[in-house]
Amino acid sequence: MSARILFFSSEIPQTGVAGGLLLYRLMKGIGSDRVAVVGEPPRPESRLLDCAYHAPQMPWRRLERSRFNRLHRTLRTLHMVPLLTVGEVDRLLGDFRPDVVVSVMQFATWYDSAMRYARAKRIPLVTVVHDPDEVFDQVYGWAGPLRDRADGRFYRLASRRLCISPEMEARCYAKYGVHGEVMYPNRDLDLAPRPIEEGRALKSPGRLTVGYAGTLGYGYGEQIIRLLPAFRASGSRLVVYGKSDASARARLEREDVVELRGFVADPRDAWAGIQRDCDAVILPYLNPPEAAHRLLYSCHFPSKLPEYLALGMPVVVAGPADATGVRWAAGHPQAALTVTDPDPMAVARQFERLQADPALRVSLAASAVHLGDRDFEPRRIQRQFSDAVNEAAGRAQCASS
Repeated sequence: MSARILFFSSEIPQTGVAGGLLLYRLMKGIGSDRVAVVGEPPRPESRLLDCAYHAPQMPWRRLERSRFNRLHRTLRTLHMVPLLTVGEVDRLLGDFRPDVVVSVMQFATWYDSAMRYARAKRIPLVTVVHDPDEVFDQVYGWAGPLRDRADGRFYRLASRRLCISPEMEARCYAKYGVHGEVMYPNRDLDLAPRPIEEGRALKSPGRLTVGYAGTLGYGYGEQIIRLLPAFRASGSRLVVYGKSDASARARLEREDVVELRGFVADPRDAWAGIQRDCDAVILPYLNPPEAAHRLLYSCHFPSKLPEYLALGMPVVVAGPADATGVRWAAGHPQAALTVTDPDPMAVARQFERLQADPALRVSLAASAVHLGDRDFEPRRIQRQFSDAVNEAAGRAQCASS
């Protein structure tokens, strides 16, 4: 069976943003007649699925995007914010009749609208949980329990609940009282390791070159700045692919140990550049984390870690011990070097080890590829999503027959 999927969410399948890229990879290859997308407008630079995309005007959207967004989200917990109506969604879809609704648990007016549609049509709901909802739906303090109650209704209604990490699944179970399942972030199917033995020789003789790819938000950019003494002390250099704000860019551009290569539209170009020019890669969580990042770090799983592991290169993970990526790396020391000490010199010492030891570089690279394939093989994750959606739709059809 191949269910007809209505993807109804603020986060939509597209390549121009990290969360959307994961969804794009999950759904790529599904027939255009089997999918319709309702959500926020796609980014202009994004590649999209071969299906219809609809971007309705969500009621009160301007309030959600204004300085009154906390008020807007609080009113939502009191059921005072209008949602997209079932009739509006039907008009967008035309002749498309979904068997299942899929929604990311991000920005409540969207996933509440998805829940309303699924209930009205008596079709199953599948949810994907990438981030803790408090990160996006911040309300006044007194409304927190009301938000949790409303989110609990959505989470419990879902037939399948796909959580990005074991920590996220455990957190949702503790809050909402029902279990989900772990579906790790999926890397690009075409991402392949470079020859492992290539790591025996440094790209710049006598100097370690470390790569970083991805956003400089969520504290990553700030931690890179904090680690500049580690690069200087170890004689290493850093190559960065990704967007940066003006402040971070101005700070890093002055450093002779940093090369900013900017944003590239196709992530494969960034990985190719890192494989060609770097000796290792780093995942730098802010350590110690700010309050705004602590919750995110503890249950979100960094999508760049499965990608790093597939490169055929040593991986360094630095950050607080309870961050999900740090916990994975610490549990697999043969595949990654882990640093939980916030002192930049602790990272410098790992850089020095990698620079001095070709056998260590080769051993780490080989284990990273092996364990990355074991835990994050993209075809298996894609099948897990497809099976969950089709099982939910099939179960609903059997119940109605």
